[in-house]
Amino acid sequence: MLSTLNHKSCGSNKAAVSGGGTPSSAALMLHLSSNLADSAGNPITVVGAAAISGAQHLFGAGSLSITAGSALTFPEILLPGDFTVEVRWYPTDTNYGLTFSGGTGPQLGAYAGGNMLYYNAGPIVTGTYISPGSWHALSWVRQSGLVTQFLDGVNAGSVADAGPLSIGTLGGYSGGSGYNSLGYLCEARVTKDRALYTANYTPATAPFVG
Repeated sequence: MLSTLNHKSCGSNKAAVSGGGTPSSAALMLHLSSNLADSAGNPITVVGAAAISGAQHLFGAGSLSITAGSALTFPEILLPGDFTVEVRWYPTDTNYGLTFSGGTGPQLGAYAGGNMLYYNAGPIVTGTYISPGSWHALSWVRQSGLVTQFLDGVNAGSVADAGPLSIGTLGGYSGGSGYNSLGYLCEARVTKDRALYTANYTPATAPFVG
């Protein structure tokens, strides 16, 4: 099932803080606690059974429930230089993954019961084990051609890659079960032209501002 929602910006832009805040270059910001509104104004398309649920929540009353084969899509965001891509994820089973993906460059991925991944026809870099049944902060940051992924604020591996990257999907894709997401999401943000985290950091204890 496909449905599209078009939301205008619902908050102001403020300076970034450690693990949170709202940089002026945020190209996507989804709180996902009560609705699918994007503070950056992108139209959001629902694929499959993705929906807001009260079964798990981190900051608000709910989060986005993702089942196998479901995802959110939005217009492709091109990231040619520095970037920060981040999301909170509550995986509910092992051998299921989460991906940020698009038509250009590597996928940004994570597997419950496995690792964080920066993947392009094979894992370029893998990270730390991700346990199901709890909330995790995932982020991928590129600064001056070096991509670093962080799990719960801790460096989970780096690789040199200055190539173009685009993102237009958050969730799973239609590959095997290991590529489909299963669990809950909130606080997804894509920031262009800024590396917000350049060392280990403390994940935010409140929603992004906006």
